Amino acid sequence: MPVNKSFMERVIIFDQCLQRKQKAWTKTMLIEEINAKLDEKGAFDRRKIRSTGISDSTFYGIVKYLREQYEAPIECKKGEYSYSEEFHFSYSSLTVKEAERLSKMIVLLKELDGVSLMADFEETIARLNSVVQLRLEGNDKIIRFEHHTVQRGMKEYFNKLFDAIASRTEIKIQYQRFSTGIVKTFNFYPYLLKESHNRWYLLGKVVGKKDMITLALDRIEQITLLTEEAFTIDDFDPDVYFSHTIGITVNNNLSPELVKIRVHKSQVPYFETQPLHSSQQKEKSYANGDILLSLNVKINIDLKLLLMQYADVLEIVSPQSLRDELYEALKIGLTNNKI
Repeated sequence: MPVNKSFMERVIIFDQCLQRKQKAWTKTMLIEEINAKLDEKGAFDRRKIRSTGISDSTFYGIVKYLREQYEAPIECKKGEYSYSEEFHFSYSSLTVKEAERLSKMIVLLKELDGVSLMADFEETIARLNSVVQLRLEGNDKIIRFEHHTVQRGMKEYFNKLFDAIASRTEIKIQYQRFSTGIVKTFNFYPYLLKESHNRWYLLGKVVGKKDMITLALDRIEQITLLTEEAFTIDDFDPDVYFSHTIGITVNNNLSPELVKIRVHKSQVPYFETQPLHSSQQKEKSYANGDILLSLNVKINIDLKLLLMQYADVLEIVSPQSLRDELYEALKIGLTNNKI
């Protein structure tokens, strides 16, 4: 039965009747009371005959809905309806199915190791489950993601950055790049937290600068939230920003290029079922079973590393500059690992 505002009005009145325990409620009495209450609220069209109230099927639909969705302890003895135990219905409450879905979701979210926000969320779900008396035993071993050691910076800064982004609060960052070892301090507008290859990154803009930059959480030395007026977010859209990118590195000065790769026939099902990028297209099929794929992407370090990972099962057809660069990198790798 579809659940709409009109139906819920009837459910609420039904519950209010059963809460009045001093009265014995038969089906006829309940239907009459529901119709009367709806009439008082102007729920019936005055131009129609009064008998256009709820039907028997609607009445039984109310009983079924409360029993199935909210586990309402409705019993009927000798034609009289009542709650067999204490029960309080609230439309704003979670249904059993909703709470069950939330419980299943927490199983997945618990896999986000190192994020202390999850501890608060788990407590909330536990309270919700207790409200509807729901118990899902053993569901902590349904799913597992690949894990590594919790990244430095996650426990220390994730919550603070999350709150800063949500409230658009300017922050002061002490940041040390691996390449230079120099610690720099600057004010920063945080826009987005993003995970890539089990590392977390912060995207935003240095105050006074135009371009978006990416900072690794494990290179942050200290964060201070500045209690100034909330900064204004521009037209930044993460989906658009990363639309031509594989991984985390976005070079604002580069334009997307058409990268074509020939994939060995043995790997065709893998590349077709898990595309390297949303722009992936099959250009042609070869007689031997190989296929030619194209990607419309910005050529960054993440793309190069990904292609090198599959170096034994694919060929870079174009652009030639990318083919040459990967060839040189592979030659160095062969030299480094020469037997």
